[in-house]
Amino acid sequence: MINSVLKKQSGYALILVLLIITILAVIATPIISKILSGSLQYKKAEQHIQIDNLREMGIIYMESVVNQAINDIETVQVKPDNLVEYKERLTSKINPENQISKKFKEEGYQFQLKVNSIDIDDEENAIIIRYQVTPSLKNTFDDINTSYEVIHLTKDSEK
Repeated sequence: MINSVLKKQSGYALILVLLIITILAVIATPIISKILSGSLQYKKAEQHIQIDNLREMGIIYMESVVNQAINDIETVQVKPDNLVEYKERLTSKINPENQISKKFKEEGYQFQLKVNSIDIDDEENAIIIRYQVTPSLKNTFDDINTSYEVIHLTKDSEK
């Protein structure tokens, strides 16, 4: 009797299983695509945030280098008389020939600083320091992420 029941099946179960698999495949494909796309967008957003943070760290570091140079110049016995002498002392302290690189413990996170020029603006009676900050996440420096910054040093205040 059991054999006769098994032999009378017309393949409805097989068609039902194939239909369910097809429906699941059609529904699952866009869901998986959205999940993968979302994780890629998250990774790119995180990289942009890290690059912005590294750029800000570079700017803060350069400001501290300039402040340290100013403190060194101001604490000497013989202070500079004019902007040209002040600029020369500042240039010797900052040394624009050197490129500064700072690496962090996270693998590949770093920034580079390069002083492009230290000039005197006679109209404003100020010294202008132009420099660039290039952040890097993977030990490669890309000019796309480079930002060009300026520090204005006036007689009474800095920046």
